[in-house]
Amino acid sequence: DVSLPTWRKLEFFVVYAVAAVFPLYIYSLFPKHWNKKVLQAFVLTSILLCSVVLISPHQIYGQLLNVFHIALIAGFLYSIAAISRAWTKQNPEAHIILYGILASFPFILLEIIQNSRLINLGFSFPYLVEIGVLTFLLFQAYLLANQFANTYKNLETINVDLEGKVR
Repeated sequence: DVSLPTWRKLEFFVVYAVAAVFPLYIYSLFPKHWNKKVLQAFVLTSILLCSVVLISPHQIYGQLLNVFHIALIAGFLYSIAAISRAWTKQNPEAHIILYGILASFPFILLEIIQNSRLINLGFSFPYLVEIGVLTFLLFQAYLLANQFANTYKNLETINVDLEGKVR
């Protein structure tokens, strides 16, 4: 049986890890268009936030949520810039990833606004992060399906050429 404080630590640890995981993912797709020093800054920020979660009570690590929000927004904005650079260099997948980020970002931003309590929206939207992540994943699924279809077409072409050579 896991206690509520342990679940809370786990939740914040995973959330704060996203400050590194998202930029690392985009970097893995477009390494030529990403500054490694910027990537290291996101990873270091995430490590520091996760470390505070591990060694401090909720009253302390809960106060760092706005730091995470700033890191997450910066990660989104830098990712958009890096993907845009890749798109201008004719990377065929960049536009799909960019559309996925642009479609999911408003949901994440609304969640940040709700959680930060800096602006009172006057209403509440549940499941914004989940909707944002699912939106991004839909674009990822489209990208994978597209890659699979292209690979299948290429394989068919190779197979026809091979059959011709065998005959």
